[in-house]
Amino acid sequence: AHGGERERVDYCMGCFERFGIPPNHVTYTNIMRGFVHHWPTVLHYYRRMHALDIVPRTAAFQQLLAAAPSHLELAFCEREMAQHGVAKDAYMYAAVIRKFRHDLLKVTELYKRARSEGVRPTLEMYNALLAAHGGDESYVESVCGEMKRRGVPMSAASYVAIVRGYTRQWRHAKRWAAAMMQSE
Repeated sequence: AHGGERERVDYCMGCFERFGIPPNHVTYTNIMRGFVHHWPTVLHYYRRMHALDIVPRTAAFQQLLAAAPSHLELAFCEREMAQHGVAKDAYMYAAVIRKFRHDLLKVTELYKRARSEGVRPTLEMYNALLAAHGGDESYVESVCGEMKRRGVPMSAASYVAIVRGYTRQWRHAKRWAAAMMQSE
């Protein structure tokens, strides 16, 4: 499905270039944003930036991190960021935390790392933390308490993250109970 979309994007970019409008970092960052759920395509356009000697900026790395499907790709992103002198910000950490929302220990580790690097949590970062709770009420209370202490008001997205976490936990509990009943 993404192949046809890539062809259309490439065709449009060719038209712009013929009219004397060369692509720049904004062009590629927006293209990467459009394919954020498809790592191979995001990586393709990131590499194309390099081939054209276009220096990626923070926003391009945000898209790269958001698209990274596993630890390996995240490590690649971090190496690239270090090579370009780009530090992770709260938005980037939020993207990574969302990737690992099913692993509360990893999420907690990532949050501690962000704080140790001097990253100030934002609403988006807190919402990513809330989405990881997996039914742990004390964790939810801890994150909400920290938000309140830091003066970060909850948003509708905060409440949705909490509800989705409980819903995910409930579905997991129902599947577990059904499996246990079948095994008897």
